[in-house]
Amino acid sequence: MSKKRERTRADLLTAARNVFSRKGFHDTSILDITEAADVGVGTFYLHFRDKDEIFENLVQEVLNSLRQQVTADVYQQGEPSLPTIIRAIFYHAYDQRDLFRIALTGGGLFARTFHVQDLIAEGLLPTLERMAQRGLLNAYTDISLLADFITGVIIQGVIWWFDQEEPDPKGMTEQTLLLLSQGLPAALFIENEQTPY
Repeated sequence: MSKKRERTRADLLTAARNVFSRKGFHDTSILDITEAADVGVGTFYLHFRDKDEIFENLVQEVLNSLRQQVTADVYQQGEPSLPTIIRAIFYHAYDQRDLFRIALTGGGLFARTFHVQDLIAEGLLPTLERMAQRGLLNAYTDISLLADFITGVIIQGVIWWFDQEEPDPKGMTEQTLLLLSQGLPAALFIENEQTPY
């Protein structure tokens, strides 16, 4: 690919990122993207099949960025721990919130959320497996289920957080770790005598 073609593609991706962040997936048209990139619609089609393809490219950018940044942050601390991983995810999500909003709340939400969930769960598994080998997770026989559960809490936490726009990453990390380490209030599990099942 020529330098000019690479630059045009990068300009289209940057424009799409900005427009999707501002207008959302469904309200963004290809014309919106090409106007923001200052190129013609025909040029768009030389690089991308449709709006979905450019959106998928942005989601992939989110996933690659998350993987690289979290891996770098976690391994800088020595042996990875769950708090270190969760902290890195929330700080990175905050730094890249425009892309995370796109990845988690844009078109095809269900499929895109599962891309992000799979990536996070895969990242958690080695740490959880090491803990299990040390006998620290004896009550949990299915480590992949535990990884998926923790990932679900993180993803839903990020979605909630973006809707609220607070607390800061430190506060969100602390709340998530508290929920995961302390669990839900026991009062939620008291059976009512009138419960029919």
